[in-house]
Amino acid sequence: MLPYTDKLNFLNDNESVLMSVPIKNPGLSVSVLDFGAVGDGVTDDTEAFQNAINTGFNVYVPMAYGFKYLITKTLKLAKDRQTIMGDEFITHYFMDYRGNADEFGNIERGCIFFRPGNTSDELFLASGQFQTFVNLCIVRDQSNLVGDDPVANTCIKYEKDTSNGTSITNCDGEVRNCMFRHFDHSVELYGRGLWYTDCYCIHNNIDLYINFKTDNEWQVDETSSSMLQTFPEFVGRGIRFQNNRIHTSLEMTIRVDSEDVNGNVGSWKTNVLNGAIIANNQIDLGRGGFLFNADMYGCSIMDNVFFRLSTNGITINGRCEDSVISGNVIRGLVSTVRPSMDFRPLYGFYISGDVLDTVISNNVVEHTQGSGMLCSANTLTRCIISGNRFDSYGETPGLASYQRSGIVLENMSMTQILGNSFNPANAPGNYAVRPMTAATDVWTDCVIDGNVAYVAGLSPYTGSTASGSERNTVQEWNQ
Repeated sequence: MLPYTDKLNFLNDNESVLMSVPIKNPGLSVSVLDFGAVGDGVTDDTEAFQNAINTGFNVYVPMAYGFKYLITKTLKLAKDRQTIMGDEFITHYFMDYRGNADEFGNIERGCIFFRPGNTSDELFLASGQFQTFVNLCIVRDQSNLVGDDPVANTCIKYEKDTSNGTSITNCDGEVRNCMFRHFDHSVELYGRGLWYTDCYCIHNNIDLYINFKTDNEWQVDETSSSMLQTFPEFVGRGIRFQNNRIHTSLEMTIRVDSEDVNGNVGSWKTNVLNGAIIANNQIDLGRGGFLFNADMYGCSIMDNVFFRLSTNGITINGRCEDSVISGNVIRGLVSTVRPSMDFRPLYGFYISGDVLDTVISNNVVEHTQGSGMLCSANTLTRCIISGNRFDSYGETPGLASYQRSGIVLENMSMTQILGNSFNPANAPGNYAVRPMTAATDVWTDCVIDGNVAYVAGLSPYTGSTASGSERNTVQEWNQ
């Protein structure tokens, strides 16, 4: 029998993984092996996992090379502050991705292998508060699909695969140093206080789906005075999404929605994301970056890297107030060898909700099909847009000129656009800064100053707007 520390040298599939292998058992926890889990990838370990969870203690899941736990039903956590933990060294091994697809075959040698009865089932249902998931590798069974790596092939076509269920739902605690592969959602949140950090996500449709649904957990109906929580509209407090590596998301990396009891998005209590920190994430080769269909207050979206996306880098459809969006890099890839592999985001930033008292600074947008920043059907008030670099935007001539200009704004007041640089790929018809519709858009008490456009003949749009144009300051640009 192999010592526990030698499991990384486990050489062949014929030597079974036995319960008698010495297992480290962290203090104040129970091991799933103590409840009959086998970890051979064939025996159904669902009951053993659930019995371990039902003790109320923290649950330890040995995940050395060679353990593969087969789970066939949703595992339900009901106790507050319960932790499900694996082995740190094995998850670090999984996260050491260097682009070699063969490495992914080893993932199934030390993981929780989820084979649900219903394709929409979630693996963990965390109905308590402040649960923690740490050092886990979670793979959803793809046996119901055809092909060597069908999800990857689906991703190339940008088609959403909805057959993968959810890994963790209703989690209000911490998800740290975990890996998720082939899920509809890696984590689906209905609560607050989630810390989602240091995770590696590959081939998921959405890696964090925050759905603040006003169901019985928060309030009986829209008009009810009987609330189960004091401020259900503030359930999005204290969320962190940091230091994650996201590869090949089929839809969005983060999607934030707000629903009423009838499932209508954004129609009731959309003030849901408060004080969230979304920072230092790397998003590579996916359909889109961050999508906010709900209001944001006091949030920080900083130092994220987006590379090879097919839609927008950051989309804001709700109200954004007192927030900072800074230091993000949104960059597409233009393939001259394989035009079908053209991964340019349509817009670096697409904003359709009102933005107030927000700073958008020091971001880099390169190689987008359309505008670096398109603000449509909204108002900017007391905002600062400064120090951003918009380089090679508007690379699709077939789009309307306003869709491929540097910064496109409708109505704004008391807003400053300072110290930005513009270097478009298709100068004719483009403007560095321009209104969407000159006849109706209103700019009032704004300052456009100290910006640089590197293409001769390109200037900011200085035509008259419907009102207030005489109070705007537009400096002559360097070209």
